[in-house]
Amino acid sequence: MGFYTMNVLRFGRVSFRNFTRICVQTVCRVFLFLLILCFFSAMLFAENTRIAILHSNDHHGQLQAQGEFGGMAQFASLVKARRSALEKEGAFVLLLDAGDINHGSPESDFFEAEPDILAFNSIGFDYVGFGNHEFPPNFETLERQLKLAKFPWGAANVFRADGTPLGTPYKVFDFPGCRVGVFGIALSNLELLPQAFGKYSIAEERETARKMVSFLREEKGADLVIAVTHLGLEENSGSKIMSSELARQVPGIDLIVDGHSHTRMNEPFWAEQTPIVSAGEKGRFLGEALLTFSDGKVSDLSWECRRVTKDLPPDPEILEILTPFFQETSRLLDRPAAEFAQKLDGSNFICRNQPMPLGRFTADAMAWQVREEGFPCDLALLNGGNLRAGLPEGKAAYRDFMSVLPFANEIWLLEMEGETLLEFFDFLASIPPGMAGFPQMSSDVSADFHREKNANGGWTAWAENVRLRGDAIDPEKIYTLAVTDFVANGGDGYTILKKCRVLQTPSWQLRDTLIRYAQSLPQPISIDGSDECR
Repeated sequence: MGFYTMNVLRFGRVSFRNFTRICVQTVCRVFLFLLILCFFSAMLFAENTRIAILHSNDHHGQLQAQGEFGGMAQFASLVKARRSALEKEGAFVLLLDAGDINHGSPESDFFEAEPDILAFNSIGFDYVGFGNHEFPPNFETLERQLKLAKFPWGAANVFRADGTPLGTPYKVFDFPGCRVGVFGIALSNLELLPQAFGKYSIAEERETARKMVSFLREEKGADLVIAVTHLGLEENSGSKIMSSELARQVPGIDLIVDGHSHTRMNEPFWAEQTPIVSAGEKGRFLGEALLTFSDGKVSDLSWECRRVTKDLPPDPEILEILTPFFQETSRLLDRPAAEFAQKLDGSNFICRNQPMPLGRFTADAMAWQVREEGFPCDLALLNGGNLRAGLPEGKAAYRDFMSVLPFANEIWLLEMEGETLLEFFDFLASIPPGMAGFPQMSSDVSADFHREKNANGGWTAWAENVRLRGDAIDPEKIYTLAVTDFVANGGDGYTILKKCRVLQTPSWQLRDTLIRYAQSLPQPISIDGSDECR
């Protein structure tokens, strides 16, 4: 009995030791296996981090559906659908916009873009860049808009008068396996911007971009750097540097989301190693870039531009936000204002390329306003970029006139010596078609403009046969010009007007003037293309 018990105990002691050793070894092996598995899983995951960039640009206050395209509610619906689908596929999603929220439709302009910003808040933009239309003459408007915005909004090269950033210069986003740095760049050509009398400054684009790439990569540890630029891809857009030039001269940017030239792409534009994408205008398209990040770099990029059609179901939350604004503007602006015998075309920036009946009609209204108030006016003009839509044949509502002139410009009366006026017409001849500064002049004016390439590859421009009401300009005489406050302050390159003496800066709102002028004429208004409404 004792022998049996002793052997059982010995066997039990041996088994227990073996069991303990086996357990420890097993735990170590399992732990090592799990450690290796986690390591390789992490490596595999890191190698397949996918970042989806949904993007838009140049909304310009387009809230309602227009033609075949949807409005802000349909845009929001598509954004939410794509964000959900991409996240289910394992991608991490960012929603970006390349600027120009402001100016373009009565529903937006009447409320200084409040409905647009509230909609952007609801949709959940991750970063929005400053466009040139974010800088109104009344700087307090932008201040109010920035307080209303719940999304990061700004540009790395825009500063307050005290040198501190205006808005949000950059944003960093952390995703598993990848840290993304996003920064904005606004165009620095102050000639395109209303002067806010020292309220802000805009630094040079390239140097700022170089600093931001270095800062985001070295100090913030960004693996992926995205620039949200409002520079455009067309030479005549008024930018000092296009986004394609920025990409070529600033290494280290993985993707540029561009705005300003309203370019609707079919595929990314590659500048050296940097892809540039842009999604048209007015929320009619949603760009979608899918980047695969592996081994510390972008290993793959796919991109498409999705149409925002009116057939998309409207997002109910956005409709709830916008409906009160729609109702108020409808009450105020859907009343008939005037009637036209023919359509006055102002679509597709046509007034930037050639003299148009609409442009002359608007300039004639400016001259009429000045003379109605008892002041002399030898000629009137405005920049073609000021005109953003046409007037319909038949009855035109107040809304139509606001669409033609979305900017709250005033009419200023300037005084200019005849010698300077001749120089001014040579300047007008130098403005190439396509530029926002292309002149639209009153019926008082006739002139022949010439532009020729010179031996140095540049352009020589001059004006001939300049006549005001049929008379040649007398260099010794003093003339009066009616212009918008924007060009009077040197906007769109009209710095020569700073040589003028300002005679009057009354509260003559250009939109109101155009409506009153149209209402003063026999209805329906018939316009001769060569001599409009003298």
